[in-house]
Amino acid sequence: MKTNPAVIFSSWDNEGKQDYYNMKKGECWFLDTRRPYMAINGGDDIRIHLVADVWANDEVRNLLIA
Repeated sequence: MKTNPAVIFSSWDNEGKQDYYNMKKGECWFLDTRRPYMAINGGDDIRIHLVADVWANDEVRNLLIA
């Protein structure tokens, strides 16, 4: 995986509030793609992120939240 500090992800919650994140190398994130989201590479370096699409259920959520 490859990223840089200028890569910004944003997502909106159910109340319409927008949050911003910088996902660092080595981290694991859960993104609910049923809500609006976007990614912007504000740097000059390419970014390579691994994305796994899973059917979310309580078992998967518990693994990710732990």
